[in-house]
Amino acid sequence: DGYGTALEAEAARGLLRRRCVIYARFVEAVDADSIVVFTNAGENRTETVDVKHVVPLSSEMRMMLGSAESMGKLVEDGVSSLTDHLKEEIRSLILEYLHEQGVDVALLDRCSSNDISVVDLPGVVRANEHLMRLHSAAAELLEKVETYASRGIADFRACCEEHDVFLPTRDARLAELESWPFCALAKNRLLRYIGLCDSALDQLLIEKRAYVRGGKKKELCDWWMGLIRRRVYHFLEDKGFEFDVIPKNYIDMPPRNLELIMRNLSLLKDILSPAIDMHGVLVLIDELKRTIYPRIEHFLVESRVVLLDQHHFPHGQTEADFSDKEYLLYLDEYSSLLEPEVYRGLYNLVKDRQYLSHMKESESSEQTAGPRGLFLGDAVPVSGLIMNYFFRYENEHRTVLDVWSSQRKIDLKARTAVGESTVPLNRTRSRRAVSNARLPSATVSCANMETSGMLQRGGLKPKPASGPRLIGEHPAAMSDSEVTRRRVT
Repeated sequence: DGYGTALEAEAARGLLRRRCVIYARFVEAVDADSIVVFTNAGENRTETVDVKHVVPLSSEMRMMLGSAESMGKLVEDGVSSLTDHLKEEIRSLILEYLHEQGVDVALLDRCSSNDISVVDLPGVVRANEHLMRLHSAAAELLEKVETYASRGIADFRACCEEHDVFLPTRDARLAELESWPFCALAKNRLLRYIGLCDSALDQLLIEKRAYVRGGKKKELCDWWMGLIRRRVYHFLEDKGFEFDVIPKNYIDMPPRNLELIMRNLSLLKDILSPAIDMHGVLVLIDELKRTIYPRIEHFLVESRVVLLDQHHFPHGQTEADFSDKEYLLYLDEYSSLLEPEVYRGLYNLVKDRQYLSHMKESESSEQTAGPRGLFLGDAVPVSGLIMNYFFRYENEHRTVLDVWSSQRKIDLKARTAVGESTVPLNRTRSRRAVSNARLPSATVSCANMETSGMLQRGGLKPKPASGPRLIGEHPAAMSDSEVTRRRVT
């Protein structure tokens, strides 16, 4: 203590932070700079140490020297380290055994980290059922665990030295370790994995309901419509398009500047030109298709899993031969077995899938306009939704010119310069190429723009979209009053 107290308290704390602490008993002083100490519990081995490295015991530590039990808290006991090691090794042994039995161990890890999706639903169900069977017949696993733990403890006893364990409590700690219920630990580990699967299934049940009740489809549609709207807005903004030149009630309120409207219309004419893509519309379309269609495909995959995981009726479908049409036939045949709400949800989900599949098919197929004009089909592909924004802006600007140009005495020559009545509308839209195919002829009115591509849910049959579905004849074939009336409508 005399040598230890010579050290300043701050220096002592620094030594404790930076070095491994060895407890020793003072024997004698060699000189002013070094002392001799016992460094083992049997006090039959001495070391000469520099007094600069000696730190006195604190008052709390001295109080703990009164009993072997409290003294054991001051040292790092090899038995405690062995216990922790055996627990970790047994965990690895259990995982290896589960892998040999065909359980997807990686899936269990993802369940533990809550990193699962509806696609994992069949795998989680299989893993849960398999784990419950193993838990009810775990004799083989428990025997492996018991053998491994006994061998580890015996090896530790054979090779441990005095300094590896705290002698006053060594025998008691080893006896405690030998009686440790490692088999119970193994069974608890299996129960833990079963609990992880149960929690994952509860989470996936919420996801399934979101698909059946239409929430996932609405979320997907809102996402792609918002994305297209923002990208088209920024695309036009970068080209100098003025968005605030047309008032909301442009039929009753004149625009502030018809020249800006004509400039906007001229830009839209160039964008919709079938001859050349001078503004990079095709690049915009391709980027959005590469972003949106993978999400649609993900929806189709997960929704198929949801439909297959229905045990209310014998749908007769498997993942390998799933068919939306066949599923609807089974659904209709066994409708009496289902609650009305369940039937409507499953029916609408299948129709959602058919709609999205039709979107993908329409994207790659060539579409031509009929002799009466442009017709809106059952599904509008992504490229059609993008172009609809340009067509809508074009129609709005032309309507403003029709309503207000006569009052501002706009020269007919100037109106012709922006392309009005010079290029037939049906020819313009049907000849523009998109990714080696013609642009989708699907076009919607201003009122239908935000809901294009979305099925109306809540009933057994999708509701027809409101508003006109047929763009009429070319304006040149109608009177000025008829053109104005149709565009305003």
